[in-house]
Amino acid sequence: MSKHRTIKSAFTLIELLVVISIIGMLSSIVLASLNSARIKARDARRQSDMTQIVAALNLFYDEHRCLPRPGSTTCITNTDTNAGG
Repeated sequence: MSKHRTIKSAFTLIELLVVISIIGMLSSIVLASLNSARIKARDARRQSDMTQIVAALNLFYDEHRCLPRPGSTTCITNTDTNAGG
């Protein structure tokens, strides 16, 4: 009589820990890459915003022949710039 053993295939605790640690390392690498991409995207947005502000000031100057006073609808005159501040 031969005895047949049934072999159960299952993962050991060490195999599961190794897989979980590999997944953790890969996810941290991906998150670090995404963070640098976010920083670059914010910098590009800032540059775009500054370009639009310069274009708006140039359009205002072309129309009014003066630059706008911050927080007001009046223009900055030459006497304002000579006052020192």
